[in-house]
Amino acid sequence: MYQFPAGINGNKLQLLAAIEAFNKDKDFTHSHSGDVPEAQVYREFAAHISSTEKQLIESLITLETNTPALPSTQAQEMEYLITTNYLFPIDTDSYYIDVDFLNKYNQYVLDGAYQPLTPLDSEEKEMLADMHFTEEAREQYEHLYLADHLSNFYVKDLKEICRIFKIKGFSKGNEDYIINLIQDKFMEDPFELFKRLSPDAIGLIAYFIIEERNTIPYDEMGDLDLEVFIIGKDSAAQILYMPVDVFEYLQEYFAFRGLDPLDLIPPEEREMYEELIQMKKLQAMTDKTPDNVDDAIAAFAEAGQDEEMREMIAELIGFDEDDDNDQVGQVIAQIMDGKIKSEEDLEKLFSQFEEEKEESADSAETPKNSKSNSNVIDFNQYRK
Repeated sequence: MYQFPAGINGNKLQLLAAIEAFNKDKDFTHSHSGDVPEAQVYREFAAHISSTEKQLIESLITLETNTPALPSTQAQEMEYLITTNYLFPIDTDSYYIDVDFLNKYNQYVLDGAYQPLTPLDSEEKEMLADMHFTEEAREQYEHLYLADHLSNFYVKDLKEICRIFKIKGFSKGNEDYIINLIQDKFMEDPFELFKRLSPDAIGLIAYFIIEERNTIPYDEMGDLDLEVFIIGKDSAAQILYMPVDVFEYLQEYFAFRGLDPLDLIPPEEREMYEELIQMKKLQAMTDKTPDNVDDAIAAFAEAGQDEEMREMIAELIGFDEDDDNDQVGQVIAQIMDGKIKSEEDLEKLFSQFEEEKEESADSAETPKNSKSNSNVIDFNQYRK
């Protein structure tokens, strides 16, 4: 399918082209030379997309954020929009949707039913463009293998690699011979070669294991030593990369030796990565709606066993589990403590709240300390 050039600026012609790509009887761009009123383009687009795509677009408009994004699983459901530059990847599992598109969709298709989102300023646009550029560069290395990586080295460097890692028989070989020699030695027992890596090299590799990708971004980086020949540098995109087969071996190596990559990086960076890991876990909980109440309860109960995750959930939903007047906090806290394990338990707690409410009917005003928040989890949505 036709994909527009890399960039983050969509336009109405891309929406028309998306319609034409899925509907061969449509030929807007040629029959009208692209001169179609904008309102008509958006309404025509909305008439062709699926109900799922419509729901996802409208849900992002209602979020009222100027950086609306979707996980990749949902972005792939935007069958039409993903062929345009209105929807583009900014991270391994995150797609951004252009605010201008959402505002015009709201205006032309939803008749302005919602408040318009705040347009991006120039700094935010530049940041998103950089994120998109970096992500596209990272994707280019997802299928890089060791043999291809070694072909980028000079013969003298290949020989030096053999000396560093005690690989014999290279002295009179040509480039292809030495590449095959290194690859055969590596595939024979990669763990043996990893044993020769210095603590600094292992510390650098730790970032790949933390990111769970064979690429990592960097701000400043000098020349790489041949000791880490398995790592390459893309200066234009400011990323480091390694062959995907080597990366998979390294993941096994860290697991086999019981190495925690967080132990191998500076403390201040460890704290940052720990927060990112918690955020990813929290995002994974909300990316897919549980099928029923029991599944939702199980997800929160599991998360509640991690103290940092517990604090993040409290901050996200906006509750205080130590406040006796905060019913939302009491419900979520009891679920995370494992005191509520089923929909039946949840019903009993709600009944208890109702009884307490009736007993204090003489005080109809909501307690001052009671909190409400638009992010409150409504477990009724999971009912069968």
